[in-house]
Amino acid sequence: MTCAKATNEEKALILSTLKLDDFMRNSCYYLEPDAPKKKNDDKEIERYSDRKRKTQSKREALASYLKLIPANFPAELLHGSKRAQPVQKKLRWDKDANNHVFDVFEKLEANEKASHHYLLVFFSSCCSKSGRHISILDIILLV
Repeated sequence: MTCAKATNEEKALILSTLKLDDFMRNSCYYLEPDAPKKKNDDKEIERYSDRKRKTQSKREALASYLKLIPANFPAELLHGSKRAQPVQKKLRWDKDANNHVFDVFEKLEANEKASHHYLLVFFSSCCSKSGRHISILDIILLV
């Protein structure tokens, strides 16, 4: 076989093949192979930590993208199927929800600081009128 210059059609085919490979590897449907075994795995004593290897994928599960409902499949694939997808019970982390919770806590903290400041001013004014000195510990015990 001789090495000749590639034609434009061959270049386009090679480029499209590379793009397809890259797309498939980054797709949510791509299943990554298990972690490669080390040479000395069979020679070493099995440890408890070795039993559950980290084989989790970086991507989310396929079930999070594809719901097993009849509307998502053609009729010929569903014929005779009575299997249903279990309901997902795991919660997803929502940044906005966390920020909202933190905002609520910040407001409560600000209100609490304001009320403590008000009490401190109130007690200090009462004590200055009566001529009695009061400590912070006394104020805390009163509250």
